[in-house]
Amino acid sequence: MRQETLKLLRCPNICTNALELETLDAQKGRIITGFIHCVGCSSRFPIEEGILRMMPKHLHDQQVTPAHDEATRKQKMEMAARDNEADDYDKMKNLRLFGKVEIPYTLKQMKLRPNHVLLEAGCGTGRMTRIFAPKCKSIIAVDFSIESLRRCQRKLERDGTKNVDLIQADNCALPILSEVFDVAVSCGVLEHVPTHNGRAMMVSEMARILFSLP
Repeated sequence: MRQETLKLLRCPNICTNALELETLDAQKGRIITGFIHCVGCSSRFPIEEGILRMMPKHLHDQQVTPAHDEATRKQKMEMAARDNEADDYDKMKNLRLFGKVEIPYTLKQMKLRPNHVLLEAGCGTGRMTRIFAPKCKSIIAVDFSIESLRRCQRKLERDGTKNVDLIQADNCALPILSEVFDVAVSCGVLEHVPTHNGRAMMVSEMARILFSLP
């Protein structure tokens, strides 16, 4: 994680306050291990292997209990499913075939420029992240599956990609300030958000973090 990314973030809990960094290990300008804490609610969010983990309190772990409401239970089950399939996801032949159509069409619609700062909501194992990275200035890639993010991180490290930060977060409550991104994209994610209200919240959050049109 790059330290300058902190200025784009806010607490994912209801307080949405500013954040401060506690660095334990940094290498070549990137934070490998540390914590970010909220100045409002005192929540602490760890940075592990360069991945910032910023899940809101109600989704902090995957365990499903009777106390959780139906929407939270469904979301936790979806998180667990994505974690479980992370190692096999890239082996799916249909994705490679679909990508031959999806990738050029998506890039044409996005019209990425070298100075753009991009949010990718639901990056998974980085199937599209690696396509976007050389075409823009900077990316924050978000997903709620930590196992998918770990796999994505390994790919980016092998590629030598330096302009992407990975954050474990909920797309329905992005831990990001309003109006700070040039472009937001999500590929094949909305159908995995288990409720209508959740899907509406995700779209609203993606709109919120974009620069307002003049």
